Amino acid sequence: MAKTDLHKYTEQEKLNKMEVDLIDVTIDLPNGNTAAGDVIFHPQKIENAVAEKGGKCMIQSVALIIADGGNDGTVVQTVQLLFTSDSDNTLMANALDVASGGTAADSLMNSFCGQVYVTNLIDVGTQSIGSAQNIGIVAKAADTSKDLYVWGMCHGVDDYAAGTLVLRIGVIKD
Repeated sequence: MAKTDLHKYTEQEKLNKMEVDLIDVTIDLPNGNTAAGDVIFHPQKIENAVAEKGGKCMIQSVALIIADGGNDGTVVQTVQLLFTSDSDNTLMANALDVASGGTAADSLMNSFCGQVYVTNLIDVGTQSIGSAQNIGIVAKAADTSKDLYVWGMCHGVDDYAAGTLVLRIGVIKD
């Protein structure tokens, strides 16, 4: 059971201790058409997402900027982001297996922190942009790390044409 010490810091000390950060993660997208439910990128490290090893943060916002390599008419669909404390590729493989009727080990799912759907992507020429605000995912890094990881899945059939995706993640570090 987790121990909560409500009186470890005064209210003012606690507020002063929190740090707001904006972390950019740049991802090279693969070539090829994607179908609904396809993984568009495997775990990407969100470096120093928490203030100390094994620490916690709140993922408050995410902005997506997708450049499709110069072709007009980029992605206008939903992107699902899954946040974990582990970069193990078997986590996503097992999650996808579960989605198609399989089972996953509880130990693999223990690193799952939360998910968010970015549903408001709009085409702005050779890029697409979208965001999600007021997310409020409380995430905890692994005991030996200050990093989190993010996976991406698409829910549409657009071709990413080997473009680049930038995730701009707003976190409040505790």
